[in-house]
Amino acid sequence: MDANYASRTEQLRRWLEDQALDALVIPREDEFLGEYVPAHNERLLWSTGFTGSAGAAVVAKEKAAVFVDGRYTVQVRKQVPGDIFEYRHLHEEPALQWLLDTLPQGSKVAVDPRLHSASWLKAAEQKVAGI
Repeated sequence: MDANYASRTEQLRRWLEDQALDALVIPREDEFLGEYVPAHNERLLWSTGFTGSAGAAVVAKEKAAVFVDGRYTVQVRKQVPGDIFEYRHLHEEPALQWLLDTLPQGSKVAVDPRLHSASWLKAAEQKVAGI
């Protein structure tokens, strides 16, 4: 596995520190939310090494996790360094739930609203608010 993923994770953590944030959600989507993401928008690949068509990652100050569905349980372990990222099931333990379980209350999480559907953003806001 490419040693650059450790460096990239550290770069993201420095950015979190500079921005006074606690975590960053990295979906595979681009701003069009389509299944096919152009190479220049492969944020998940750049940050984790994962090449599957569905997934997300979260990088926090102390931990990181990658979320994939059942199709990719073998692939994710071959592509994504387990010493950096925990492996989680995209549907059984979604990134938002992992964040709620992992980070202290009041944490600040960065998301790019262009990379999430309006329904996901609304559901995330409601879940965080306890609605």
